[in-house]
Amino acid sequence: MNRIVIDTNVIISAILFNNSAPAKTVNLVKKQGLILLSDTIFQEMQKTITRPKFDRYLSFDSRRQLLNKLLSALISIKTVIIKVN
Repeated sequence: MNRIVIDTNVIISAILFNNSAPAKTVNLVKKQGLILLSDTIFQEMQKTITRPKFDRYLSFDSRRQLLNKLLSALISIKTVIIKVN
């Protein structure tokens, strides 16, 4: 099974616009593989989705509910930082 990391912006667009290309991509990946989510990406998604600029698309509560629903389908992974000298 494929394991895939999706950029925060793609996930946010998928949440806001359910018929968009990002939404179709996320849905396809969910059917064909596992979406991996690091703590860093999760924190960025939570911070981004709560921005007031998205109020015109969906209410705050709706965005949080959709994010939680999506998160239930993702696999959490630990972030590993590798230092290269």
